[in-house]
Amino acid sequence: MRVFALAFLACSFACGGDDGASSEAVTLSRSKLGVQVMASANDVSAKALVGACPRVAKWILPATGASAAIARYKQQCSGGSAVIRVFVPRTVHYATTESASSAADDFWSRMQPDLATIDPNDVDWLEGPNEIDNLPNWCLGGQASTWFASFWSRLADDMNAAGYSPLVGSIAPRCAAHSTVTLSTAAAAPAGTPARPVTCTSVTDPRATGPPP
Repeated sequence: MRVFALAFLACSFACGGDDGASSEAVTLSRSKLGVQVMASANDVSAKALVGACPRVAKWILPATGASAAIARYKQQCSGGSAVIRVFVPRTVHYATTESASSAADDFWSRMQPDLATIDPNDVDWLEGPNEIDNLPNWCLGGQASTWFASFWSRLADDMNAAGYSPLVGSIAPRCAAHSTVTLSTAAAAPAGTPARPVTCTSVTDPRATGPPP
């Protein structure tokens, strides 16, 4: 099973448009910029950018025409990586008091309607929850971090069993919304050595309590 963590600069588009893309192969772009498409894969601007064959193209589902757009990208842009994420509303939120495995299975079930028209063979990487929109803030302490790891371990297995390669990431915690957090760890420490404190210091971040960027 391939598990990969990825970060890239993305451009987002959300409007309607027509079809008419060429099926001819295009040389993969040398740019390190990726493209993120939202709402409609048929948008003229989105199609033009994806048609330029960025090295990474990402679609957030549901998106009109996404299945065909992804297949076209993989056909035209040899070597390009197609990434998808299924939007699950923030109203679906799990807590550390719940079973992490059960929460992962529930999240996976909520992804199914939008994955129904997608061919896993056209997708290089499948994302899970966006940052902490649906999950406990793992920046708050060891219990939340352990829960987060268990959740992703199960979700990655669910994805892999369905033929997808899980992209484990999108885990940016909003530490700035809280006071300084101190975690204790004894990793790689000799027996009997006191746990070494690891501190996450809050910084000013306008995104901390606002909508996701």
